[in-house]
Amino acid sequence: MSDEKDPKIAKGRFGKLFDRSKQLAGSIIGEENMARVGETTNSIMGSVTDGLKNVGSGTIEGTVKRFNEAMPYIERGGFHIVEVELNLGVNPSIQPHLVPVRRLSEDEKITLLDEVRAEDKQLTLTILQSLYRALQVADVAKFDGFDFLRMEIEVCLLPAVKLVYSRRDGANIDPTTLKLE
Repeated sequence: MSDEKDPKIAKGRFGKLFDRSKQLAGSIIGEENMARVGETTNSIMGSVTDGLKNVGSGTIEGTVKRFNEAMPYIERGGFHIVEVELNLGVNPSIQPHLVPVRRLSEDEKITLLDEVRAEDKQLTLTILQSLYRALQVADVAKFDGFDFLRMEIEVCLLPAVKLVYSRRDGANIDPTTLKLE
């Protein structure tokens, strides 16, 4: 086993780097403030670890269940779900990537949203309303040389919608293959 793959050696190297970083930070902000930073860091790391431990215990499981229930409504709402990401951490989230495939009339939107409200599906309602607002933005946000490609919505404590645009000339470059000269 190489040194890099040996967990004890890798942890030792990371630990030394972390200890050195703490020393440098302590010399800059003072030991008293550094103690507070350490407490905050430990608290955050504990939250991440607790969040990962609780993957099967309800929080993420419940959100996944509600999102699965929302998917048919999202599709009926005019969106095709291309893929779904599950992000783990302090603020776990589900991030579907969507492509608008059909524009609903205002009457169709109202009917669908009223149906979702009547069934008390708050997550579904929030997702659909966010997607419809984001489509309105996509209609006016025009970037020279780029076309609107897809939407990503982060379903979490503080939801966000991302609009993704692609180069019109097809000259998209995979950033993983770029090399600086």
